[in-house]
Parts: sequence; C-alpha cells; structure tokens
Amino acid sequence: MALPDNITPLELQGLLEQGTELCLLDVREENEWDICHLEGAILAPLSSFDEWIGGILERQEPLIVYCHTGVRSLHICAALRHFGVNKAINLIGGIERWATEIADGTPRY
Repeated sequence: MALPDNITPLELQGLLEQGTELCLLDVREENEWDICHLEGAILAPLSSFDEWIGGILERQEPLIVYCHTGVRSLHICAALRHFGVNKAINLIGGIERWATEIADGTPRY
C-alpha cells in the first residue's frame, strides 16, 4: 500500500481513533515541545537531525512528522525520503492546524 506524502489533522485523528500503529515525530525544538505536543509523540528536533536519524531509519511503522506550521516537517520528510524512508508523512499545517481543527484547548504560540 502506498502511503501519502501529506495528511490532514482530521485524517490523523481518524487513524489515531482507529488505533493505527504509527510514530508521531515532533521536529520542533524542546522549548516548543514544552508548550504543547501530541500525546505519544517523540521529540526529534530538526537541529539534532544527525543525532536521531539512525534510530528513525529502523522504525517500521508510518512516521507522521509534524512541527509548528508544517514547513520544517515538510523538509524533514524530504530528507527522510532521500535516506530511503518512504513512510514519512507530513502533517499539513502542523500542530497549529491540529489546535484549530481538532484540539481547541491546545496551547498555541
């Protein structure tokens, strides 16, 4: 099954509600993570890419990559595909769109 390059917050919510096995990868910095993050996510800051890429390459489940607005995560997905990781999916609009469309109580910045 081919995976999409992008996913909307509503689509992600559906997968989470179904219990689909996936890895939520937050590529924001730690200070952003401290404000808000998706439950069950792994913090993997863009600034530390070289430190965490090896562990991510070994994961088998789809990777939902997100940041604040979807720009950094889009770049990370492209980099992961360069390394042969075809299971990286960008969350369109990042946690900001998640907060406005799915989880209204999520702190925003």
